Amino acid sequence: MRSQNSRHVKIIKNGGSMIVKLHNAEGGRTLAAVIDTNLLGTVHEEGNHKLNFTEPFYEGIERTPSEVGDIMRNADFLNIAGKETITLALEEEVITEQDVRMIDGVPYAVVVLVQE
Repeated sequence: MRSQNSRHVKIIKNGGSMIVKLHNAEGGRTLAAVIDTNLLGTVHEEGNHKLNFTEPFYEGIERTPSEVGDIMRNADFLNIAGKETITLALEEEVITEQDVRMIDGVPYAVVVLVQE
């Protein structure tokens, strides 16, 4: 079940295909929330599970795949969703296929990265 939220969502355009919002986590760590641009403002439900991309948590800056790859490699935590974003994360080897879950046809992953 996919629905659109009518509230205004602020997106800063930068010519990319993914939206990135960085969050400061405890201990100076960084959580990167990254989603495909087309997911912003949508809600996806399947059974008791829900992906809600209408929250301010995801309102960020549109970035290029190259920029997103750098951000993913340097983050401590990832909250990512969408086909393009998941494909890039797999290519960057910051997640594995086993990390990927699906809700209403939308792939997502939430991972903790161990920096060496």
